Amino acid sequence: MMQKLPIVRILVLGAQEVGKTAVTVRFLTQRFIGEYDSQKDFLYEQTMPITGSPVEIKIMDTSKDQTDNIPEERIHESTAFVVVYSISSKHSFHIAADCVRYLLPRGQPILLLANKRDLEHIREVSTGEGQNLAKELGGVYFAEVSAAESYAEVADAFRMIISDASAKYNGNSSPTNTTSRRKKSVVSVSKLISTMFGRSSSGIVSDPQNQKKRPSLSL
Repeated sequence: MMQKLPIVRILVLGAQEVGKTAVTVRFLTQRFIGEYDSQKDFLYEQTMPITGSPVEIKIMDTSKDQTDNIPEERIHESTAFVVVYSISSKHSFHIAADCVRYLLPRGQPILLLANKRDLEHIREVSTGEGQNLAKELGGVYFAEVSAAESYAEVADAFRMIISDASAKYNGNSSPTNTTSRRKKSVVSVSKLISTMFGRSSSGIVSDPQNQKKRPSLSL
């Protein structure tokens, strides 16, 4: 009997316009696309090797600001969390801090991800502030990246938390799917950009069958 692959369900949280979709797309496709429709939540699914072994990865990218509430049902589905803020927005940092504090009691891997390091000239949150918050809260991974400039750093950050979550995987357990009857936008990586983006960009080629755009991937 074929062994069941570990499944890691990641929920990406954070304020609006911090680059939640940008870091997710960067990790999955190695591409950076700065303009996209952020009005919908997307579930991305992909299997990739992590520390030498294949892992089934499901990433839920939330579109809305978590200032007022965190999507409870999606939290219960998830086995790991990536909480994103922008180094150019102190407000987004405070939102991220609140999210992390809320998630900590669940005891699941959390990555505090500082994005937009390329905006050093308008930085409002120092690297030390992010590091100190992760240290203060305890048991929280921290990374500072630029989705616009570096695929490797984004990939390393995601792989770090996926490795932790997959190591804790139990083939007989999975989060309760409380939203199985709800309609979701499920996007395979091969259809990712054609679903989200409606304009020409580097790394995107024309699909002659439907005249939409789809990515040319090199994973």
